[in-house]
Amino acid sequence: MNFPTLRPLARRSIMLLVSVAMLTLTLITLAGMSASVLVVESARGSASAINVAGSLRRYTHRLANLIAVDALSGRSESQRVEAAVRDFETHLEHPALLRFVERAPGELFAATYRGVHASWHLSLKPRIEALGAQSPPPPNEQVEILLTEVDAFVDQLNTLVAVLEHDTEKRIQDLRLILAGAIVLTVLVVVVALLLLKRALLTPLRGLLDAARRIAGGDFGVRVSYTGQDELGRVGLAFNLMADELAGHYR
Repeated sequence: MNFPTLRPLARRSIMLLVSVAMLTLTLITLAGMSASVLVVESARGSASAINVAGSLRRYTHRLANLIAVDALSGRSESQRVEAAVRDFETHLEHPALLRFVERAPGELFAATYRGVHASWHLSLKPRIEALGAQSPPPPNEQVEILLTEVDAFVDQLNTLVAVLEHDTEKRIQDLRLILAGAIVLTVLVVVVALLLLKRALLTPLRGLLDAARRIAGGDFGVRVSYTGQDELGRVGLAFNLMADELAGHYR
């Protein structure tokens, strides 16, 4: 609320001015707190999504290690590979990640996630399942090709995590801006209210006190200049009427 809007309130009622200032401060506080809660909740969701995306890298390396161990040992344990694939897909379809995609399907994270999803289902998963099902285990050349694909896939996952981290940092920055804006607005309202209270309260009050001292000293011709519509203005008007009666009585 700006200075020109508060000024008529100050002329009309000091209590009304104080009430409006307090209401404005309350609304600013509530708005700032509500926005902060929303940002914090979304940032907490970002932290969960970052953890899930980071775990995808661990599951990817685990899959590659299982294939490599089978190749080196000469054993084929497809059940362990299948279980690791299921674990990976459970985390790939985790609600924390899907919420981000649904919230902003046209943003960078959604595009990056779709790229990871496509690379997994169209390239890496079929190769892992094929190598894991081979008996005897695949030769070293095929394992090396798989490890190269895994490295490229992990780079995609790194990008996914980086996008999430950037989103979290942006939300934290938004929180700082919201809090800073709330503080600035609070200070502005307080300063404007104090200035108007000084004009509407302190200045007229000084005039009334000075006039009362002069009347007490026998100067019945004194009058106060502040006779507005607010509380002190009405007191000033009553004071002038009293001064007129005293002046007529002692004339």
